Amino acid sequence: MHRRFFTVLLGVGLLGFALSGSSAQAGTILVFGQNGIASELTATTNGMSGANGGTTLSIVNGAVTVTGIDAASPSTPFSATLNLTATSTTNASTTAGGQDFSGTFSIKVGSTNILSGSFSDSGSSNANLSGQGSSLTFSASDGAVSSFTSSVITSLSQVRGIALSFTNVTPGAGINASTHTFNAFTSNISGNMSAQSVPEPASLALLGIGMTGFLAFRRFFKKTSVA
Repeated sequence: MHRRFFTVLLGVGLLGFALSGSSAQAGTILVFGQNGIASELTATTNGMSGANGGTTLSIVNGAVTVTGIDAASPSTPFSATLNLTATSTTNASTTAGGQDFSGTFSIKVGSTNILSGSFSDSGSSNANLSGQGSSLTFSASDGAVSSFTSSVITSLSQVRGIALSFTNVTPGAGINASTHTFNAFTSNISGNMSAQSVPEPASLALLGIGMTGFLAFRRFFKKTSVA
């Protein structure tokens, strides 16, 4: 009887572990695109090398539409304002067209923080702008995204990610051979942000029950073995 009871507890706990593990997956928490066709992003250069902040990316009060969000409200689609600033931290690769950046962004509706965050190159975790010509991509992998904050989204723990697409790049993006940094350009922008879901309290409770049962079962098994 005792053995059966402890086995049930262990099984329930293993189920909780499976549920909590399945919920801890990185998923998209926000998707957006700019309004209209006007270029929202501006890249400027200052004559310095890429490693010394040679290129700066900037969006000031950009008009965007959020088409997907991991929150009960506001309902999508809705209009928002995007601000972004980022400065190069490494020299660009003239062959791959890649360069690392550090910066911040915010997406707001009035004073409501829909999603804000910061990113920086960190060892093997990159916040990287790549590509050439009329389109570029920016991606910040887990470890490069320092933080996410939001007044409406709750799933903001690790793993985090940022993926942005720059289109209609004018003039076509290229690398300055002397300063080793992206040349000045303007572009449109769209993108998505992702984060890992926090395990549900019910799953954590099941796991706790299972661990209790597992420890009790081990104690019971040792006693019966000695007897």
